[in-house]
Amino acid sequence: MELSNLAMGKDGIGEIREADQARLVQCVNDALKDMYSRMLLSERVLLLQSFDWKSNYHLRKEHAMMDPSTEMKYIIDTPQNKFTGDLVKVLSVCNEVGDQLPLNDSEQWASVFLPHFDVVQLTHPGFAQVFSVSYQALHPVIESEGEGLLEQEIRIPTLLEDILRTRVAFGIFSAMSGQEFSTKAQQLESTYESKLSWIEQNNLIGDAGLNTNVKLHRRGFP
Repeated sequence: MELSNLAMGKDGIGEIREADQARLVQCVNDALKDMYSRMLLSERVLLLQSFDWKSNYHLRKEHAMMDPSTEMKYIIDTPQNKFTGDLVKVLSVCNEVGDQLPLNDSEQWASVFLPHFDVVQLTHPGFAQVFSVSYQALHPVIESEGEGLLEQEIRIPTLLEDILRTRVAFGIFSAMSGQEFSTKAQQLESTYESKLSWIEQNNLIGDAGLNTNVKLHRRGFP
């Protein structure tokens, strides 16, 4: 649809040239990262195991038990539920009995602090205590090569499908040279920002909006 008049869209026949598919996927990833960062579209939970001598815990994938790196491990994950470092921001922290702990409250003895977006500071950690950390998560990365490239699923609410297409088209046109393409990119960016702001202001998605699975070959993609 948005790309139908471009050569990469094979002049509107509903496909994307193979040579341009990786470029399209990159634009999809950029769009999803922007949208998932600005709205709470996915909320995940990780388990954090503490040490009695350590206060600061970096929520990065190299500290996950399933990650092959040699860094200290304190994020408990499994082969079926790996922590990939998809964190946008921490939303809440609960102790072992499920009680939610205060955040960044210096007047509360049990408060947890967030000195950085991906750092949890425990003020009174015990050995091998397990805390659950809820966080706003990014969309899983869409792979840009391999079989089934265009069969990968995009998880967004139906309300955001046309906005995603607009953001992807902006990414395509903004990388092209020429006044015509520059003007088109500006129009698409303005449309994207306007529609997204309207949805945010009216809270039409809400917290952790219901995700639908949309394959790349649907909704205006090839």
